[in-house]
Amino acid sequence: MTPRNREKHFVVMRVIEPEPPSIRVEQVELEAVHSGQVYLLHWRELTDAALWRQGWV
Repeated sequence: MTPRNREKHFVVMRVIEPEPPSIRVEQVELEAVHSGQVYLLHWRELTDAALWRQGWV
């Protein structure tokens, strides 16, 4: 995936807690370091190497 809007680095801002709490966590909130744009996505998307690379490259 190529970066959009010069957004290459992200920080997980929070883990979205499900209701009721007995359900597994499914979503996280990411913030782009460069722009401050916030994204909500399914946490498993972060494990897809075609979409995301781990670490500061």
